[in-house]
Amino acid sequence: MTELLKVTTIMAFETGLPADIAETTLYFVDDGEGEITSDNIGRVADCMETFWNEPVLTLASSLSSFISPVVSRTDERNGFRFVRLNSESGLEIGSPFFIASTFEGTGAGQPLPQEVALCMSFKSADEDGPLRRRRGRIYIGPLGEAHNAEAVDGAGRPTEVLINAINFAASRLQDQASDIATEPVGSSTPWVVYSRPTTDAWNATHPGDERLSGSFHRVTDGWVDNEWDTQRRRGLKATTRSTWAS
Repeated sequence: MTELLKVTTIMAFETGLPADIAETTLYFVDDGEGEITSDNIGRVADCMETFWNEPVLTLASSLSSFISPVVSRTDERNGFRFVRLNSESGLEIGSPFFIASTFEGTGAGQPLPQEVALCMSFKSADEDGPLRRRRGRIYIGPLGEAHNAEAVDGAGRPTEVLINAINFAASRLQDQASDIATEPVGSSTPWVVYSRPTTDAWNATHPGDERLSGSFHRVTDGWVDNEWDTQRRRGLKATTRSTWAS
């Protein structure tokens, strides 16, 4: 059994309400002994800080500076939650571990609706197993209106600057996570696509498919499309109600 490191980025909204957060989750694996250690957690924490808070491309700003001002930059809930995972069963091992972070920037202009996000897709070049289990995605957002522009087809689409910034941050994450660390010698903590084990419900609706254990594959490349996505779970509760009557 190989352990994985599940890392969830938590961005808390200015409302301060417990439910008002945006989460994205990535997975990493130890390339040496297969057991997640404090060294792995420290290296991946550095990777995540770089992903969000280091400048991208030739810009002086980081990926987190593209995030909407609806996200608090001072909330103590902001940061990364780490938990070890049994790769075969998908069960968590031990207790989660949290490292706080202050996401940089003040947001790009007025906020887009909280549900608006841009999908960062990634995949593995491995050919083992079904294609759907070798692809993954996270949704970058909420975002500021400065990154929405009118395209040649008249539609509102993400700016090229935003798309390139996400692609750059993803490529840098893949490189940094795969770098061989000096301590322990020869060990790295590569980013992986993780697919949970199939369930009874899945097999009931896919007759003839064998039940699959959890599996993971190293991320090799990815893409960002120029179309907005929606994450309804990030929506806020209404604060007023206007009524009508006949």
